[in-house]
Amino acid sequence: MKKLLLGLVAAVLILVVGGIGYLYVNLNSLIEAGIEEYAPQYTKTDVTLGGANVSIFSGEGGLSDLVIGNPEGYKSAEAFRLGAIDVAVNTDSVTSDVIEIKSLAIQGPAITYEPGGKAGSNLQQLVKNLEQTTAGTSGGQSGGPSDGNKSGGSEKKVIIDRLTITDGRVAVVTPLSDKPLEATLPTIEITGIGRDKGGSTGAQVMKQVIDRINQAASKVAGVSLDDLKKQAEAKAKEKVQEKVDELTGGAGEKLKGLFGN
Repeated sequence: MKKLLLGLVAAVLILVVGGIGYLYVNLNSLIEAGIEEYAPQYTKTDVTLGGANVSIFSGEGGLSDLVIGNPEGYKSAEAFRLGAIDVAVNTDSVTSDVIEIKSLAIQGPAITYEPGGKAGSNLQQLVKNLEQTTAGTSGGQSGGPSDGNKSGGSEKKVIIDRLTITDGRVAVVTPLSDKPLEATLPTIEITGIGRDKGGSTGAQVMKQVIDRINQAASKVAGVSLDDLKKQAEAKAKEKVQEKVDELTGGAGEKLKGLFGN
């Protein structure tokens, strides 16, 4: 009996160690696969991740080159290209229903703002897509595509203590200019995401972040478009004035000829 118990303990240890080893070796590929599989269900666009490098032991690491495609109906290929993303996770929370992220820092994102469409812009359309896929949310439970857990399982939630977006650039796509207008995105900081309601679903976090980016990008785009309109109006006035001067100058020469001057 003693040998049997020792054998069972040894088998359990092997399984646990083997499981941890598998998770350690495959953690980053699992993160990549998870993002690329589930995020598009909410955004209704293509989503790709260049790579992940997160330590299972420290909970720290980063993601690189996360690209969110443009919604249908917009000509630009992508809405977001989020350069480097540094993350620090409370490892004690990883196995719980609510994962606590101490910090999430997005550095140097490239954002494309394209006015028009039914929603008003490509970013507003992304927000609308997220609202549609999270409709029917109750108590933080998403009614979106990931709610395929009808077998009693529940979706993981997250709390993000501090999220920052720095050194961002906005490219404003407009028919008024052949090239997109480039502008700097103001620094964005959001604290306590999901803290007051015991956690937020991934889709709810995405909606909140994209909504804030949309607000900031809309202001930047508005200023850029106003400047472009003023420049176009000034150029139009210059051309009209040149034409008037040309016509007036020609008439003056004819009048001089008539009076012999």
